[in-house]
Amino acid sequence: MRLKTKFSLEVILLISLIGMVSIIAVLNTKQVQDSFLDLSAQTMPTWDALKDMRLANSLMLSSTLEVLILQDTINNQGDEFGVSDHEEQIENKIYEMETAKSLFSESFTRYTILMEKNFPESNIYLNDISKNWNDLVIISSKMIRLNTNGNNAKEVLALKNDFEDSGQLLNQNIFSANSFIEPQVKSSQAVVSSLVDNTTTQILIVLNIFIGASLGFKYFITKSISRPLIKLRKTAHKIAEGEFIKTEMKGN
Repeated sequence: MRLKTKFSLEVILLISLIGMVSIIAVLNTKQVQDSFLDLSAQTMPTWDALKDMRLANSLMLSSTLEVLILQDTINNQGDEFGVSDHEEQIENKIYEMETAKSLFSESFTRYTILMEKNFPESNIYLNDISKNWNDLVIISSKMIRLNTNGNNAKEVLALKNDFEDSGQLLNQNIFSANSFIEPQVKSSQAVVSSLVDNTTTQILIVLNIFIGASLGFKYFITKSISRPLIKLRKTAHKIAEGEFIKTEMKGN
């Protein structure tokens, strides 16, 4: 085999290696990208919706209780000094309550759509979350209305306990829904990690194969080059020792 042909084969082997590594990298990168897209499209938005619902719950709880405190301050105040400031604070807190209602409504709608689309068999927390929130809003409005009159302290206190229980139940149901999403995220992360490991392993295997084949080709090329040189050296050594090549001549 000519030397040029041997080097050409080695170049072809190198190009084949680059092509194989590129194909493996592209295919596995596509799979990793798809897994990340699934993770982003399914689990992360659902987590965000649950986080917003929990924020709305906290805002409703704190704002309602602050309104009750401000109302008690106004009812117990003997003069009108500072009443306007407290009333302004109450208006701000009521605005925060309306903001919490809007936030919960939007995030709950988002959560419902995502669950029906991605996890239709596991929509087990929707009704409980909706009921807890509705109870929270109703009790909040009733407490504020009764407390405004200032003559229903016992009833307001009883409603306050129910109000806090509803908020706690809502947080528990949101946490349970969140606990359902967490294994889905871990599963997607495990798939991505496995794909990365497989890609690394495949590339290492291809590289090892190339190194072995390359060493084999180099050994073959080196042998093919050195063999005639060794033969030529032996012949020259024999000539130097006076051992000439004799050729028989045939006459007529």
